[in-house]
Formats: sequence, structure tokens, C-alpha cells
Amino acid sequence: MKAKRKGIIRIFLIVAIVLFTIPLISSTSLEYTSSSEVRILFDEAHGQFCQLDDYKGNYILALTLLNMSARYEVRVLKDNSSITPLRLLGVDILVIGNPGINNTYDEKELNTISAFALKGGSILLMSEGYVEDRYPLNQSIPNTTELNKILKAVGLVQAKFTNETIRDVSQWLYYYAGDTHQIPITSASFSPQYTVGMGIDMVLMFGSHIDINPFIFSNNIMATGRTLDLGTFIYPLSTTTSGTTLPIWLAGFQLFTGSRVLLCGSTMMFSDLIPRGLERRMKFGEDNLTIASPWYFSYDTSDFGLLFGLPSFDNAQLWMNMFDWLSISENQNFLPLIIAFLAGIIGILGIGFSLFIYAKRTKIKEIKIEISEQEIEELPTVLERAETLKSARKSLKTGEYSKAAELYIKASKLSSKIKDDINRKKFNKKARDIRSSRKLK
Repeated sequence: MKAKRKGIIRIFLIVAIVLFTIPLISSTSLEYTSSSEVRILFDEAHGQFCQLDDYKGNYILALTLLNMSARYEVRVLKDNSSITPLRLLGVDILVIGNPGINNTYDEKELNTISAFALKGGSILLMSEGYVEDRYPLNQSIPNTTELNKILKAVGLVQAKFTNETIRDVSQWLYYYAGDTHQIPITSASFSPQYTVGMGIDMVLMFGSHIDINPFIFSNNIMATGRTLDLGTFIYPLSTTTSGTTLPIWLAGFQLFTGSRVLLCGSTMMFSDLIPRGLERRMKFGEDNLTIASPWYFSYDTSDFGLLFGLPSFDNAQLWMNMFDWLSISENQNFLPLIIAFLAGIIGILGIGFSLFIYAKRTKIKEIKIEISEQEIEELPTVLERAETLKSARKSLKTGEYSKAAELYIKASKLSSKIKDDINRKKFNKKARDIRSSRKLK
């Protein structure tokens, strides 16, 4: 009698699990949503060569273009700062360019970045290529050790940055780009399954290789290059029966938390620096003038480029496409579904007791994050500023421009209170721009 009762209980348990699973299956969907207010934090506190640097650096155009978009709000983490939970409060995308060769991310920062990714925050990591004694290329030596520590912290052990510079040795491309390490990448090198290649005919790239197994993780490859510089030998990354697999310099991953991680082998290609060999000399009257444009908006001015009409490179378009991809969140309800299926299998096989013993023995790693006393003191002001900025943006949308300007002034004063000079100036300028635009009208 007791055995029969146990059998009936098991049957009821299995039926309940199946009934619980059905609505989960039917409601699971892939939903893409994009926010109109995406907050980006640029890390410039770890010796990055490419910086905004109070509008005196070599990354001004890249950051300014994002600031000009109504979709993005850009913040900058300056020198003598560290990545903390408070500084990541309200941030959607964390950008870490190639760190200085003598800089490091300590355990607290790695834990903070890991927690940021676990909560759904997206990350852009950028490495660099390396060329000896060629200014400014030799000013940004790739610090792959620190970048790979970050990859490990967020769970991407299947990918790593390398010091192998991607280059091209074909004669016409050497002549075309002006330097073997500056290579044009055509639209054919971009994966059609990703939006980062949209609107791109050609980009000018200088960067390093990302080591990913091209066969297992082929769906994560966004763009490839030419060949690798491995000292005295130059050869393809690998050869298959179908042809040569080219080195990877752009790759994207989506974590189960919804976080997106984008890996790029170059920071230089989005900088304000002038690409080597792409200056154009023109004669005006008695003077010979040199016209040059940065990587960001560069034109090919070699004889080849002049012959075919100075084609422009789409680095700016790629830059914005990368942030569009990072700011789209994929809402997947896979986790409850997996749990439900596992529960059903466990009920059918009758190994609940074994699972209980296993769960008792399994220890969950605890991520400890410390917040300084100063950050605790600043938290009310930071939260007040966030609410003030939210009200300011709302006022702009409803046409209350005077109120919006007053709120930006208030946000500037709150920034001054926590000694955030960058945003103090930014919010003051925003208020002036609003007022002056209303006067013009």
C-alpha cells in the first residue's frame, strides 16, 4: 500500500512539472529592446594613450560624436580613479581601451567589472597593434595581460587578446595604404550576421589579433584581417580544406545575463591621430600646404587613392555601429526554461536526493565588493544628480527649455560638490547651449 502511494505521488509530481513547463515554453521569446538613454563610461584612469583628456587628447572626435547623439550620455573615468560600484551606478556600457603597459586592474576592480556584467552591463574592450620606433604607433604598446584578466573575470575564457599585429604584405595594398601596418578592410571582411558592418564600404585598420577558435566560435567573429606579424615569419593564422582562415580583430559575445561584450583589436583606428602616409600636399599660391585628416575621418591620399577619387574610410560609421550593437539588450527567458526542464528530468529519473546532496556540497563563490567611505558620503549627491538629469531630459522633451537649463545648472553644482569637474563643465555648457538656442529662435 505504501509503495503504491509513493508511485502515485511520483506520477503527480511528473505531471505538475510538465504542466509548469508548458507555459514557460510558449512564453519564451527573443525580444530586442533599445534604450533612448544609454550611459557610457570611458576608462581613462589606467594609462590609456587614447584619451579625451579635457578636450586636449587624441580621442576627442570619437567621444564627441557619441555626445552629439541624443541616444548616448558619455562619462569619463579620469586619472587616480578606480572602477567601483558607485562609479558604475547607472552605467550601461563600460569602455576599456588598451591600458598603459605599467598599469593594472586590481582584484576589487575585476570583481566590480564581473558584477557589472552579471547585472547585464555591456563592455567594449580594445587592444592595440605594436610597431617599433614609429610615432605615434609605438606609444600604445598592447597590454594584453590586463585585458585578458578582464576577459577571464567576465567568464570569456574562450577568447584572448594577443600581441600579434595584423598587417598586409601584398604590393598594391602596401602602396594603397601607405604603411604595411595600416590596412584597408573591405565590407567583405565583415560578418553579414552582425549589424556592425552596416553602411561600411571600407575601414582603415591598425591593430592586433584576437585569439578565438575560428571553427568552434565562428558565429562570434565580426571582422577579419589579412596576415599576422610574428617576428621574422609572416603566415596565415590557419589553413583548412576550404582555404585560409584570416586573423580576427573584431568579435562579439552575449552572456546569459544579457550582457554584450565586444572585443576590438584596435583603439588607434578611432583616434584623432593622423595615419602614416595619408597626408595630402597641395600648392596654394607660393605655399605648399599639407592637408591631413585623422584616422576617424581619413581619406586615402596615395597615388592609388588620387587615381580612383580619394575614397573615404568608414571608421566613424563602424564606431557608431559598435555602440548600437552594445546598447541593444537581448531579453532571453532561457534560464527558467532550462531549470524547468532539469526539474522534469530529475523527477522522471528519481534522483532528487542525489541532487540535494550535490547542492549541499557545492559552494557558490562570493564576490566581495568594498565601497570607500568617501563614495558612501557622495552617494546621496550622485543619486540626486541622476534624478536632476532625468528631470532635465524630460523637460527638454516636453519643450520646457528654461526649466531644463535650470536643472542642468543644478546638476553642474552637484557635480562640483563631489568634485566631478568634467561633468560640471559639461552640464554648464549644456545649460548655455539651451539658453542660446532659445534666444536664436
